[in-house]
Amino acid sequence: MVRNRNIDIVRAVALILVLIYHCWVRLGSIQIDNFAVLLIIRLGGEIGVTAFFVLSGFGIYQSLYYNEQTGKIQYFSYIKKRLKRILPQYYLNLLVALLFTSAAVYINRVHILNILSHVLLIHNFFPSFAGAINGVLWTMGVTFQFYLLAVFLYKILNKFGMKCVLLGIVFTVLCKATTFHFFKSYLGVDKFVIYSFWFSRQLIFTVLDNFLIGMGVAYITQHFKGISKSWVAVTGCFMSVTLMYFVCKVGVTYGIHTDNISGYLWHSEVAICIGCIILFAYYIGGENKNYICKVLLALSKYEYGIYLWHLLIIDNLMQNSPLIQQWLNFGNYLGVGIIFVAAAIGVGVIFTKMTNHTIGK
Repeated sequence: MVRNRNIDIVRAVALILVLIYHCWVRLGSIQIDNFAVLLIIRLGGEIGVTAFFVLSGFGIYQSLYYNEQTGKIQYFSYIKKRLKRILPQYYLNLLVALLFTSAAVYINRVHILNILSHVLLIHNFFPSFAGAINGVLWTMGVTFQFYLLAVFLYKILNKFGMKCVLLGIVFTVLCKATTFHFFKSYLGVDKFVIYSFWFSRQLIFTVLDNFLIGMGVAYITQHFKGISKSWVAVTGCFMSVTLMYFVCKVGVTYGIHTDNISGYLWHSEVAICIGCIILFAYYIGGENKNYICKVLLALSKYEYGIYLWHLLIIDNLMQNSPLIQQWLNFGNYLGVGIIFVAAAIGVGVIFTKMTNHTIGK
């Protein structure tokens, strides 16, 4: 299966948005005068993770389609391949976090269920477990649960077409609205605010449409005539990014994890915009030979490892590095942010290479 470099560039941009967002949060959510820049940084984590989910759906559909064209889809073989890719570095990350970071506090009998849920990739079902050991690992639980459903969703999509994606969006929005409304009444407003992110993003049935939109984009690329002119695709990308900017403005105004129309629809709207970006980017011609594209393609190659490790590295430097503390005292936030990003990328690359060498690509 031939990789599309433009899709890898989209993946790298999503990773950069997540890195910048977490650096910004760890540095105290410093105020930025430029509204557009602040908007992108403030919502970068939400956009980046949504993009990861959409890209996962896109990639899984492409992989299953390729397998179907060259033979028969074997469910357990497919699951084994997915687990072989994600589990070694995931478990290594979990082990390092528990043994060498402040997450060592979880090594006791009180937290045995927390650790076990992480091992089984079901920690996202529990609000007190989801972000406990490493704040980014909840996404792996959600992604793994999508993997379990992916073959079924693939067959349904191929049989009934894009109407399945629309139904998936409706289903997800209704699940989110029902969950929000019920728990807001049950918990009260104050507790609901505390758990609203968990309701909104960490349950598979409230993010399922993100994956389905990605699968739908891949379905279109395989079953419909593509865009022959690059300028049309570039224009489509630009319009999709512009639309997402206005969606983000609405989200900031009315809320994105809230018990209202904006809270129910915002992530679905962002996922649709990202799906459009991926679709148009798929058809942009060119060989991506300029320096920026080469850097983004290199980041994309190690995206999974960088994503897994970046928050642990940032938190460790923030808590234990005298140099970081000194720079922060002088207000050198940009320099600290660059160190955070560079260290996260370096560690992600090293561990990715190490696990790939150990298990084979």
